[in-house]
Amino acid sequence: MKSSLFISRLLVIASPLIFALHLYGQEPTIRKQTNERGEIEWFHNSSTLSQALAINNQGSVIGTREVPDKAGAMWIPRPFYSGTYGTKDIPTPNAYTNFEPIGISDTELVIGYATRPSGSKDGSLIGTVWDPKQDAFTLLPKAEGDNVNHPQAISADGKRITGYTTGPNRLRPALWEYDPSQQQWSITVLPTQYENNPYLMSGGLMISPDGKSIAGCCTEGTLPDGSVDSALYRWAQGQSGAWERSLLSREQLYLRGINDQSEMAGSVRGPTGLRQPCFVSAKGEFVLLPLLPNDVSGEAKGINNASLVVGFSDDPNGGDGGPEPCIWGKDRKATRIAKAGFVYGAVQAVNQKGQIAGMAEVGLTDLGLKADPLAESVSLAFRTLHGFE
Repeated sequence: MKSSLFISRLLVIASPLIFALHLYGQEPTIRKQTNERGEIEWFHNSSTLSQALAINNQGSVIGTREVPDKAGAMWIPRPFYSGTYGTKDIPTPNAYTNFEPIGISDTELVIGYATRPSGSKDGSLIGTVWDPKQDAFTLLPKAEGDNVNHPQAISADGKRITGYTTGPNRLRPALWEYDPSQQQWSITVLPTQYENNPYLMSGGLMISPDGKSIAGCCTEGTLPDGSVDSALYRWAQGQSGAWERSLLSREQLYLRGINDQSEMAGSVRGPTGLRQPCFVSAKGEFVLLPLLPNDVSGEAKGINNASLVVGFSDDPNGGDGGPEPCIWGKDRKATRIAKAGFVYGAVQAVNQKGQIAGMAEVGLTDLGLKADPLAESVSLAFRTLHGFE
């Protein structure tokens, strides 16, 4: 994937901070655009880059946007929320210096992780839950003996969160569950063959919207060169209530979504070393997804209960092309989300209505704005008001 996916062409202009101050003296706005499929909302909240990372069934989104720092010397990411409780930046938890949003439930709870400088007494990274209604953070509990945890997915009802927990010489899959009677979260370390499962950091531990299926790639052995070999596993609760693990596939993939039917979407490293989008059935059947014409790599970033997969398809390095947002329906064909297509973008998430969210480059005049001499377009977060099938 080319670096242009997450870097707007605006970054190459000589004085982007001057351009930012010139164009963004006003408050961030949401601007609508209509194409042949329906209405798209663009988050006009950065002069370089913003992106939507997740969307729930109400159409609420979370994302990040680049803004100048107070000194006007560099760009910094700022998390934002737009949904039932308005459109606003997400604050940073007390005693931490940064917050990275990851997912959002249908109850509007936002999960992510907070960081602070390494060497801090109580750890430098912690999983968090943010309630936009109360504007309040809750820190997720650590497993006994561990010092770091990292959430990666949340169920639709906001009561179950999956991710990993790590301590000395170990990294394990974890489940957090909310107890309304106690008004607190508890943590369960899921069973694995080995204590150290480092692939979960990038591979992800996903939970289905109904909270009944968990999947991720865990260690199954060590290769002759000393590297860790991982495989795809699924966890489900048995009659006793304990979470039981089963092997689904020997493939080692970057898992990005699982639906209520236990169908999964993600990507794998192909023969050339480039990522390829993939679909995995509930039985563990593995299918590489096709790309848009003339493209060579791509990623699947999410899947809903209608088996709609979303992500992007990317062309070779060089030239004027770039990663393009696309979807894969039940026919498993790659389809652009608009006839004209978008370049320099990706679909990051999909909800059960088929609404999608992500980021793409858009012309300023397409947003009803005057093109600036320094740039004619900007890469912005978007969400659709219509659904895809």
